[in-house]
Amino acid sequence: MLVVPYLYFDGQCEEAVEFYHGILGGKISEIMRYKDQSDPDLPEYLRDRILHVELEVDGQFFYFSDTMGNNDPIIGNNVQVNLNLDTEDSIRKVYEQMSEGATIKMPLQDTFWGAIYGALTDKFGVSWSFNYQKE
Repeated sequence: MLVVPYLYFDGQCEEAVEFYHGILGGKISEIMRYKDQSDPDLPEYLRDRILHVELEVDGQFFYFSDTMGNNDPIIGNNVQVNLNLDTEDSIRKVYEQMSEGATIKMPLQDTFWGAIYGALTDKFGVSWSFNYQKE
């Protein structure tokens, strides 16, 4: 089974994907836009919005989409994306870059479970946590 976080936005999907790609690297799949489907009744404001795009990072996937306006995303605290990073340098770099415009919930710090950990809500309203397990 493959579990994939699917992140929804209200018109900022393309900006968000570019932001995450710039930090995490990886490969962006072909971008599907709402105008790519054959729907003659598609509202004009939806035409250039993202219907679906994937970001693959080290064999892991993130899916992204703009909503159609009838099911707007509700920013909440019920889902958090956790990144387990491989080095102390990588956690510090990723956390610092993701902090741009973010609300810091927990600065990066040493924890009782032997890790460096931090958490934030990014400028798009997505909650993230970051963990680097020390040896």
